Amino acid sequence: KVSDIQSVIMLVLSLMTVTTSIFIGLLLYNRYETAMRHNDVSNTQNMMESMVSSTEQYLKSMRQLANTINYNIIQVYDVSDPEFNQQLSLIYEADKDKIQSIALYDMEGNLIVAEPVTLQKDGIDVLWQSWFENAAEEIENMHFSTPHMQNLFQDDAKSYHWVISLSRAVDGIDGDRPENGILLVDMKYSFIEEMMNQVNDQNRGRYYYVCDGEGNLIYHPYA
Repeated sequence: KVSDIQSVIMLVLSLMTVTTSIFIGLLLYNRYETAMRHNDVSNTQNMMESMVSSTEQYLKSMRQLANTINYNIIQVYDVSDPEFNQQLSLIYEADKDKIQSIALYDMEGNLIVAEPVTLQKDGIDVLWQSWFENAAEEIENMHFSTPHMQNLFQDDAKSYHWVISLSRAVDGIDGDRPENGILLVDMKYSFIEEMMNQVNDQNRGRYYYVCDGEGNLIYHPYA
């Protein structure tokens, strides 16, 4: 009988030890998992903040570029002045890694000047393109389009370029009278794509994409 009682006690102690070990193991695992999840969320937030900061900085630089063209060139030089084209060319050369082209149109949709190309394709009517309409309707704002294939200018290389268009209404000088128009800066989509691809290449099991305020897709790594 004593032997039976000792066996029962040993069995109870063994079960208690096993149960306690399992409980402590589950508790430690839960804490570890919670800590890893918190660390993962924190890293994701930091990555998002960095990506948002880089994107905002890029868009800010494009707005500054458009303002520079408007206030330092369009509102200063006559469109027929050779200095106008020279200054526009200098602006383009300084940022040609980010922008595909710069163009100025009058309010009837006629091309006034463009850099680096000057020949527009036949049959192009910009009056009905969204970037032109938005800039003409809301003259106080700058407007960004969704990514699209540039189809405005002749290209001897027969190549096609994905761009995001920045457009705004401007007031220029044409001889002795003011000239209203639309400034178009086509930003290279490849610049944004490369920037976002670098972020996505560093993260396994997740990816980041970008939409505009209306939910239209701007960038997706698998689009």
